[in-house]
Amino acid sequence: MIDSIFVSENEMKKWFLSVFFGVLISVVAMSCTADIGEIEQDAVVIDVRTLQEWESGHVETAIFLPVSKLSESIESVVPDKSQQVILYCKSGVRARRMLNLMEDLGYENVINAKSVKGASELLNVGIVK
Repeated sequence: MIDSIFVSENEMKKWFLSVFFGVLISVVAMSCTADIGEIEQDAVVIDVRTLQEWESGHVETAIFLPVSKLSESIESVVPDKSQQVILYCKSGVRARRMLNLMEDLGYENVINAKSVKGASELLNVGIVK
C-alpha cells in the first residue's frame, strides 16, 4: 500500500515536462494577446509592407508607408508623437521592427496589429483589394 504513494522516475519526468510546457504555452499566449487598450478615433493606420503586398489588399483606412520609407517619412505623416499609430505587415515582424524604430524616435503610442486581417479586426474595418 505504501508503494502506491511513490511514483517512478519516468512518471515524475513526464509530469514535470507536462507542467513545464503548460506554463510555457501560457506565458507565450499571454504575451501574444497583451491588452492594447482603446483604439483612438484619430489613430493613424500604417501598412509597412511592399507595394505588391499593398495592392493585393490593405485595410481601408491605412496609409501605405513601406519599411524602406518609414524612417525618413514618419515625422511628416505623423508629426504628433503622442498620436496613436497602428502598424501592420504580413505577420507582424516588420511592424514590430518599425514599432521599435518609432519608439526610438520618441513615438509614445504605437501598436503592432501584426497582419492585414489583425488590423482589420482590431479596427473593425474592411480590407480593400
